[in-house]
Amino acid sequence: MKKTLLFILTVLFTTLSYSQDDLGTIIEKTKERLDSVNKESFSTKYFLNQGFLIGDLMTDFVEFKNDKEDNFILNGKGTFRRINKGLRKSFTGKNQKIPKIDFKEIKENYRGTDVVPVGIIQTRGEWLEGYEIDENINAQKEGHSLSKEYNRYDIFNASVLVKKVYTGNVNFKILSEAYSVKSENRIQSISIDVSDGKGFQPIASGDKVSATYTSKGEKSIAVKFKLKNKEFISYSVLKVVTIDEEQPTMIWNLGDNSTSKSASSEKRLG
Repeated sequence: MKKTLLFILTVLFTTLSYSQDDLGTIIEKTKERLDSVNKESFSTKYFLNQGFLIGDLMTDFVEFKNDKEDNFILNGKGTFRRINKGLRKSFTGKNQKIPKIDFKEIKENYRGTDVVPVGIIQTRGEWLEGYEIDENINAQKEGHSLSKEYNRYDIFNASVLVKKVYTGNVNFKILSEAYSVKSENRIQSISIDVSDGKGFQPIASGDKVSATYTSKGEKSIAVKFKLKNKEFISYSVLKVVTIDEEQPTMIWNLGDNSTSKSASSEKRLG
């Protein structure tokens, strides 16, 4: 917790050092400063400062790099979407490598079905400390070449892309259009645990994993990225609303057309 707080405070003081300005001005000045950085020496093509200005989403990945222990992240509302967008903004190459995901279309396509789409992102990027940004900009102004190697961080995230399902028989689908793993040489395996008692099962783009739930409620969906010496687990939550097919609560017996016609005739004769 202390490391997380220290990291966020460091980011705030080194990149948002304009206390007299309003937030909009601060953001614009920060973007201008980051645009001035010479990115030619970046080996990953992902300048993470550009995509994650405040750095709140970076804390788990910084801790994962610096600690020998395994780590995990619990996805809050929109975390997968924010990381996808952040990585797209971070990319400094010519052709975008992180797919642009139409979350609205995915939600519409799978709403009310037994299929739960899952998105997975993994890549590596460079994050510069405040003094490194200053060094880089000053070297560029003075015409010096800069070949410094910056700290590289693994970015992991995986999440269900719908919140609810209305059946106990669920098929989790690893969406190819929401799957992007860019450091395959570093990732030994990716697996998923859907809280059905089977534990972690290996997955790849396009795979389906079936699960049968015998109770309603929230289910923890965990995706594990296994590296050589440690693991990173990304959690999200799926709510199982009902385990049976829903039946209408009231049934009206309106009869067939012949019955209606007969009744109408009797009424007229009476």
